Amino acid sequence: MGPIRHWNRALGRWTFEPCGIAVNRRWLRDRGAKPAIYGTGRIFEHLPPHQRFRFQAGDANRAVWRREREWRLPGDLRLSPTMDVLVLVPDAAAAARIAAEMDCPYGVVVL
Repeated sequence: MGPIRHWNRALGRWTFEPCGIAVNRRWLRDRGAKPAIYGTGRIFEHLPPHQRFRFQAGDANRAVWRREREWRLPGDLRLSPTMDVLVLVPDAAAAARIAAEMDCPYGVVVL
């Protein structure tokens, strides 16, 4: 397995592929998380300011973001050792690496 984190130029951000995290949806919902709203800039302009954190620009000619079924929080998510979180990894070697190098307080699931 290569590096867990790398710069994704197309997204303009760091990515952790092929690894990921899963956070309990009920826990997130209780803290204000809602499904993302996909569409054009015109949809964004019509959203009330307090709902704009949910917006994801999408263009049917480019990417179909709806498949991701993404949820958003109105702010940052700060992970803590007591949260209901799973770390998702592609293979047993990645699981062993996370356990050995990161002292991970969460369950690790091999997909």
